[in-house]
Amino acid sequence: MICFDIGFENLKKLVDSEFFRQQFFPKRPSEKRTHHLNLVETTSETGWKNQLLFRDFLRTHTRVRDKYGALKRELAMKYADNRDEYTKRKSDFVMRTIEEAKQHV
Repeated sequence: MICFDIGFENLKKLVDSEFFRQQFFPKRPSEKRTHHLNLVETTSETGWKNQLLFRDFLRTHTRVRDKYGALKRELAMKYADNRDEYTKRKSDFVMRTIEEAKQHV
């Protein structure tokens, strides 16, 4: 697979999170990841549809988008060396936003 030739690692597991089910290919080194390639099924509600719903909601709701941007900046500073904690700390905001977005569809 070409992504392995350019430094991506196959974690050899399917990641099940509260957001989605995905195949995850991070780019090494593991101490300081630079890229994350996520593969999901386009028919998956949690894997694909919710991600697009979240993206589109942020595009049309600037107040929510700005709050998300501020949260990401704050967490990036606080958890610069801990990607798992950074992601975990965003999860409540993301899930609430997805639920709100579903009300506007």
